[in-house]
Amino acid sequence: MKRAARRGGGLVGAIRDSIEAVQQTLWSLLGERGETAPAEPVRPQPRSQPPQATRPPAAKRPRRPRSTSEAAGVAASGPPVAVAVARGTTAAARYEAIVEEMLSAHSIRVRRWRRGTTGVAWEIARRGGVQRWIEAPYPKGPVSCAVFLHEIAHHAIGFNAVSPRCLEEHAAWVWALARMRERGIEPGPSVERRMHEALHYALAKALRRGLRRIPAELEPYRTPLRKTGATR
Repeated sequence: MKRAARRGGGLVGAIRDSIEAVQQTLWSLLGERGETAPAEPVRPQPRSQPPQATRPPAAKRPRRPRSTSEAAGVAASGPPVAVAVARGTTAAARYEAIVEEMLSAHSIRVRRWRRGTTGVAWEIARRGGVQRWIEAPYPKGPVSCAVFLHEIAHHAIGFNAVSPRCLEEHAAWVWALARMRERGIEPGPSVERRMHEALHYALAKALRRGLRRIPAELEPYRTPLRKTGATR
């Protein structure tokens, strides 16, 4: 068996050598005739992929203005717009204009904005001057605006400038309603009701503390009013 395999292997090698010799003879004959061996097949080059289109960066959304004055001060595309023009367009902008005007005109600071329709005003004496403070609801309607202006009025009129204390409250309410009307805001029944409640309370408190004579301005506020609904 080993001899047969060797014989078989030698036969295959002899045939392979014969084929190579024939090929060399043929290429040598073709070379004499001026012919060359065929070149190696050219492999196709891989196709270059087209460049991928890049997406432009997403545009940033415009920031929403924090206040009406900021929205009115700069237009979307164009020169600045006068704030006073835009403030007359909505009630919220008009109330915002009142807040900015009053706090700036009387140099008043807000300690906090109250949720209800009550307020307080006070001042603190410092070496550098007097600091004026209030707590009040932020104006969103006639009633909250009247209460805000009422606290401003205490600083505008002056503490202890009117006596007795209940009459000073009356003067502050009159001042507040006058400022509202000057700016085109009609107080209406809800504000008048809130004013009546506040002055009735102030008069009753003064009577408990020994007030002997009721000022004429406060006579209409001796009796309370029945509550008819919630107000802003």
